[in-house]
Amino acid sequence: MALIRPTLPDDIPELVRLTSATGVFRATEIKTLEEVLDQAVAQPGGEGYHSYTLEAEGRLLGFSIHGPNTMTEGTWDLYWIVVRAEQHRTGWGSRLLGFVEEDIRKRGGRLIVAETSSLPSYEPTRRFYLKHGYAQAAVVPDYYADGDSLIFFCKRLR
Repeated sequence: MALIRPTLPDDIPELVRLTSATGVFRATEIKTLEEVLDQAVAQPGGEGYHSYTLEAEGRLLGFSIHGPNTMTEGTWDLYWIVVRAEQHRTGWGSRLLGFVEEDIRKRGGRLIVAETSSLPSYEPTRRFYLKHGYAQAAVVPDYYADGDSLIFFCKRLR
């Protein structure tokens, strides 16, 4: 039986490990993840980051982090959605994303924005968003580095 629950401080080291093990994130991104997780667990359910952990049979399988964009009316950012590499294509990511979307709806959100990279290693991520009804909204060429563009995906909730 799997459950999605608020992320706890003791989860952070394992969530960082499983994220690093996916092999797609840079060292600076992993460091940023640690900082964001620390902030999210320090103020759960607050105005900032909302982090949830997917757990099955005592094993952490993934997590998500989302939060309101305070400069907008009802727009939320999906900062992270990560599932253990060996659990990809099992439906856990879809379940976690569905939870995030419902959480945002309950909080009055109307639009979700997700950012990702144009690198080939992120192709499964881009397909994942498209499969779940997200539209590619914009591309910023060479954003992360030369040859690594930023791709924005959006989904309206209402």
